[in-house]
Amino acid sequence: MDWDGDAIELLSKLAHQRGITLRYSGVRLPLPVTIHERDVTFETLLRLIRTQISWRATVTQQPDALEVGFMPPLKGKMS
Repeated sequence: MDWDGDAIELLSKLAHQRGITLRYSGVRLPLPVTIHERDVTFETLLRLIRTQISWRATVTQQPDALEVGFMPPLKGKMS
């Protein structure tokens, strides 16, 4: 698996390959991921994606879907 691009596009392809749907909620923002792995399982691939996007979104696996929940943007300054 070689991927340099948006996580939603990758998750969409993975969901399609598994015959499940991809759902997302919240304001869709870019989720750049880079994955260069060989002989990786689906579960490991999801873990790698989650690790790279956890600052901006969550990925939950359901029996019939992958669900992406985008985090709301932070308002104001962080101190």
